[in-house]
Amino acid sequence: MILGLLTLLSTLAWGAEPGQAEDAAVQHAMDQAKLFTRRGWVEDARAELEAAAATPAGAESAALWWALAGARLTLCDAEGAWLAAERAAALTKDEAARAEALTFAADLRGQHGVLTVSAPHDGMFSRLQLEPQSMLLNPEHKRCVEALSLTWTHGVSLPARVALPQGEYAVQGQTVTVSPSAESSLPLSMSQLGAKGFSALQVSRLELASGVSTLFGPQAAHYAPSLELQVAFTQPVAGWLIGATVDWSARSWVMVEAGPAGSARSVAGGLRLGRELMIGGPLALRPTLGYRYGVIPGVALGCVGGSGEGLSCDTSPAPSDDWAVYASALAHIPSAELSMNYRRAGRTTALGLGVRAGVDLVLGAPQSPGQAQATTRELTVVYTVVDDAAFRAVGLRMLAEVSVAFR
Repeated sequence: MILGLLTLLSTLAWGAEPGQAEDAAVQHAMDQAKLFTRRGWVEDARAELEAAAATPAGAESAALWWALAGARLTLCDAEGAWLAAERAAALTKDEAARAEALTFAADLRGQHGVLTVSAPHDGMFSRLQLEPQSMLLNPEHKRCVEALSLTWTHGVSLPARVALPQGEYAVQGQTVTVSPSAESSLPLSMSQLGAKGFSALQVSRLELASGVSTLFGPQAAHYAPSLELQVAFTQPVAGWLIGATVDWSARSWVMVEAGPAGSARSVAGGLRLGRELMIGGPLALRPTLGYRYGVIPGVALGCVGGSGEGLSCDTSPAPSDDWAVYASALAHIPSAELSMNYRRAGRTTALGLGVRAGVDLVLGAPQSPGQAQATTRELTVVYTVVDDAAFRAVGLRMLAEVSVAFR
């Protein structure tokens, strides 16, 4: 790092072109970078210079680009350093400065090659293991390779492009040779990524889930645990997971004086949005928010009237009612879920197993007018709901899921 810091400090001695005054904002940025460097804040110095280089005046400042070359090299961005030096050489009118910058860039190109590590899908985020297989005699080269190796163990977005000192390296156990002034590529399969603990998170997947769900609340006390099935398709978009879902439930409940009953007409479709977090090895945790719209059968209604005429009902059954009937409601169902998955990667696909827990808020209203099942199962009655009666309940779901990620 000392060599890089000294390089940065020396770059600032270039100054403005002869006969020209440096732009005030550019000069301020270089002064700030010099101050940051003296304090050891090289990342802040680079950020200051990068911001200035993006301005019209900075883009034409040879001194700024030369300083930026030193800052980039100190932070182990060799490719960025030689590109900045070549930019400085193109801008300066001083022949000695141009020769210095071109020599600097040529030396870096002659000592480094560019390696691109890719995955089956762009945008995949993976922890990578980088190990030099050749001896690194240059202390600065060794420092930079060790720093990059540490950074990659925390995760990197693929494809990843980096300039490395010439030599042999192992990435995820795959050997690659980096030659000076040349570009190399290393495509990694899902299997190779998964072998080092990467679960195939950022790829399209089909998910099948089944388990148990039930409803709670004053209006849902008659419901019993029910079989739940879900099919979902999930697609990663800019770091988020967006999914479309179709749910089916064999909804069951207990009828007053008639015992258990049920309906296979509980269906819903919806969307969900989540993020997937790696928690170690192939384990992933995914919090999700979702919305579904569908049919909830078995809503208990208290009704008055005769069976031969339309019944007048509400969603608050009372002992004084003439009838207890069970109708279907259309419901909005916002939800929150948390799932944990273990995935095993193959060459182009990954199979995942996991569990998921969810909480639903069911906000619905019985269809009106409509037909409902009375306590005598063979009898279907026509009813009308009065006073805009609503159905409210809280749902809980526990599901086991299988997911297949694919190209």
